[in-house]
Amino acid sequence: TVAPTAPPVMLSLLVRGLLPLALVVSAWIFLRGHQSPGGGFVAGLVAGVVGVMLRIAHGNAWVAARIALRPERLIAAGLGVAALTGLAALAWGAPFLTSAHGHVTLPGLGEIELASAAGFDLGVFLVVVGVVLLILGEIGRLAPAVVPAGRAEPGQHVVGTVDAGAR
Repeated sequence: TVAPTAPPVMLSLLVRGLLPLALVVSAWIFLRGHQSPGGGFVAGLVAGVVGVMLRIAHGNAWVAARIALRPERLIAAGLGVAALTGLAALAWGAPFLTSAHGHVTLPGLGEIELASAAGFDLGVFLVVVGVVLLILGEIGRLAPAVVPAGRAEPGQHVVGTVDAGAR
């Protein structure tokens, strides 16, 4: 096993500053997606970048220890939300995935248009984030451990040398 190392300070500070910005951009893309390009898919990709940045800055073990979000559960929840959105239209006698919309007045925000398509977009968002995190997690687990010379165990790749078994 490899002893955990601290992430580079500059990378950690950069990620700490960019994570909230990436989440705000993801929310903005999600919310504007009904009237302009964007929506659940693109917002999910941007939110997935948050997972990428965390894994690059701190590693898989750090992320797994602090974030109890299982990608498989996100995917299942997203599929469920999208399916329920489509089935809700059937309950009102409309074809599957027919979108309905209305207006709601919220204090301080004024009148906001709500569309049932936002539920479907939420499902897509959850599926995309889950898939991105699942793929990255698997890639991270498949990557060989790289350790400094002198600290390697049999079968590990040592920085600066070629593994004789790899030839």
